[in-house]
Amino acid sequence: MRFLSIVWKNLHRRKTRSALTAAGVAIGVGAGVAMCAISWGFERSFEDAYLARNTDAIVAKITRGSLLPGQFDEARAKDFSAMPGIGAVAPMLSDFFTIEGSDGVIIYGWEPGSFLWDHLVLREGSNPAKGETGSVAFLGGIAASLLMKKPGDSLRIKDRTFRVAGVFESSSLVENGAVIIPLPQLQALTGRPEKINFLNIRFDRTLSSQEFEALRTLIERKFRGLRFFRAGEVASNFAGVQASKAMSLVTAAIALVIGTLGITNTVLMSVQERSREIGLLVAVGWHRRRIVAMIVLESVLITLAGAGVGSLLGVGTVLVMQSMEFMRGRITADFGPGLILSAIAVAAGLGILGAAYPALRAASIRPRTALHGG
Repeated sequence: MRFLSIVWKNLHRRKTRSALTAAGVAIGVGAGVAMCAISWGFERSFEDAYLARNTDAIVAKITRGSLLPGQFDEARAKDFSAMPGIGAVAPMLSDFFTIEGSDGVIIYGWEPGSFLWDHLVLREGSNPAKGETGSVAFLGGIAASLLMKKPGDSLRIKDRTFRVAGVFESSSLVENGAVIIPLPQLQALTGRPEKINFLNIRFDRTLSSQEFEALRTLIERKFRGLRFFRAGEVASNFAGVQASKAMSLVTAAIALVIGTLGITNTVLMSVQERSREIGLLVAVGWHRRRIVAMIVLESVLITLAGAGVGSLLGVGTVLVMQSMEFMRGRITADFGPGLILSAIAVAAGLGILGAAYPALRAASIRPRTALHGG
């Protein structure tokens, strides 16, 4: 009890400094929680898009250094349609465009009549007619709001004008913020006729793990450069999503390193100011390991307090951003329990790391030197 009493007394005695240090940790943890939640939500939104389409597997050409998969021949769709276990194949082309001064918008090129359209709920306008390849565009509800378009309006994409034929809703945030045009139109816009960068595949029955792996081996051996993976694996194979996650982790790491330096500075100053007190504790029989434990515990308590506040700050910041009109629908967040627990665990680790040098410094204080003010 005396041990804990001394720890609490030391923290209370320097409550302003401890509070400021905890605030620094809170800012770092809050930034990390917010950035990671958004990047994880971004990853989940891509997975949701394929789940919403009832896509079982994806074929893509993954290239290094590119945010989007590489393009390959649309004719591959017929090759895959003839393979055992495959019930339907829907080619797709995707790209990013700046539309009428807006920020980058995802544009999908889908074949009218393919199963990709089945899950969309038409809110306004007309459904895409099978075989229609004219200059028509279908906007997700979020995209229509951001671009301020409704059915019948014209939409300028690059050097072409499209007629907004319909506005739809999807269970996927990515699709709600996207523009969909007939596949040949997007191929013409990108200057790559008969090229695609995704094949969406539905199986004609449930494949066992062994059957799926056998099909993967067959496809990747027969079509060099193409990758075959389950729809739930698309985000982990998509360079754009992984780049987003890497950026969020780097930002969070920088904020936490700054917080660690603040912890080290605070605890070191406390040790220097309390050198006489620590010397007395050693003189009355405190083991040096107990001195180290005291310093480390003080540091960890500060960081845990900061982590708790920071976690709430990060969650609250993202929720406020999601509710803002100009941000609504642009971001989604994934606040899994693992995120908060990881933030608290990292903070505790930083508390130990930040206290390491000051604790060793405290343990090296000699009673005679401390008592004589040396």
